[in-house]
Parts: sequence; C-alpha cells; structure tokens
Amino acid sequence: MTLRILFLSEGSSDGGLVPHVGKIAAQVDVPVIVSAPDLSWLRRPVGREVSDKLQAARKLSDDFDLVLLHRDYSSSGG
Repeated sequence: MTLRILFLSEGSSDGGLVPHVGKIAAQVDVPVIVSAPDLSWLRRPVGREVSDKLQAARKLSDDFDLVLLHRDYSSSGG
C-alpha cells in the first residue's frame, strides 16, 4: 500500500524538503506519494496558523494518510 503524505510548510522555499521525505521512505521500503500544495494560489488568503493551512488543504482533498508539517524554529524571548 502506498502511503499518501500531505506536506505543509511555512513557505514555498520549504518544498525542497519533499524529495528528502521520499528518500527516507525509500530507505525503509515504504512507497509514498507526497503532496505539497502551494496554498498561495487559492483565491482566498490562507492564514499562517497550522489549523488554517490544514483546513484549506482539506478543502482541496482529504485523500491522505499522514500530514507532515514543517515549521521554522522561532524562539520567543523570556
């Protein structure tokens, strides 16, 4: 069975990580299809929160088994 992965990230530059997901899966003999939708193409702006992005992606399709989320690390002072 092929594992369907939805890759969500903070920006289009993070798309370079998608091939690495495929390589890691291949190393453990797991066939995958990774979808990394560019949500900036949607007519209505998508919020920056993870929940906003997931909701927008699910409106396009909910045909996935796993959601992989990439976020840049940010440290708040304090």
